[in-house]
Amino acid sequence: MKKDLCKITLSNGKEITFQKHIDEVLERIQDSEGKLCDGLIHFSEISINPKYVVSVEPVSNSFRTDNQRKIYT
Repeated sequence: MKKDLCKITLSNGKEITFQKHIDEVLERIQDSEGKLCDGLIHFSEISINPKYVVSVEPVSNSFRTDNQRKIYT
């Protein structure tokens, strides 16, 4: 079964991949007006500050096997 993956790139170059649809991630890091939230946003194993988010993009399932990166839920 295909699972949605979404990659966030931070201003320091770190990439974080979530096993979530891009819309779900955007809902978590944006307020009701679509502006990035100010402060830490907690996911299951990691917290990020949306202020440092440079990009959010969907990625294919092949990304997981090709790069062997930790996938956060």
